Amino acid sequence: MSYSKYFYAALVGLNLKELSWYRTNNFISNTPLKYKNLLHVYKSVCNQSLSNTENISRVKEMIWITDSVAANALQQWKWILKQ
Repeated sequence: MSYSKYFYAALVGLNLKELSWYRTNNFISNTPLKYKNLLHVYKSVCNQSLSNTENISRVKEMIWITDSVAANALQQWKWILKQ
């Protein structure tokens, strides 16, 4: 039986101090986090002149993220740039 990602995130969240891990919003890491949220990651590493695939690859080098979440966040980042 497997559990949802929310179960595992809650389990880790309860033990952050024991594990000496860090949490910022929904990001959990065993090293200090320099990003506040997912959009902050995109603003930091993406470039408008790159293709969607290249930008998503850059983001995936920084954080573990599914392809669908990465693609949705990329579209949100592009929409914000147009504003």
